[in-house]
Amino acid sequence: MKAEDSEAPIWVFKLTFSLTCSAMSLAQSCDGLLVVGSSLQVYSAFRLAKAAKQADASIALLTAGWTRADDMADMKVECLAGEALSRLAKEPALLVPRTYETAAA
Repeated sequence: MKAEDSEAPIWVFKLTFSLTCSAMSLAQSCDGLLVVGSSLQVYSAFRLAKAAKQADASIALLTAGWTRADDMADMKVECLAGEALSRLAKEPALLVPRTYETAAA
């Protein structure tokens, strides 16, 4: 079967240097990183998880199977990410309420 015969879309992203720097900056300053549906096999993604962990961020994984970040993760939910997110979206009672910080008066 040829790739063009497949019904699944093929996504190609070209990361710019600016976007890469922004992603690293966010990873280095976050409190927590949620990895959804990725094994982090590609180093450009794995290095973001490493940077977040080095900055003392918590790491949660939502994916099926092994990831490169298993040893550094604080939490792992092993399941099919698309199925888990679809179920969560259908169950409003499971959604976390939004909270907002207000400026001190």
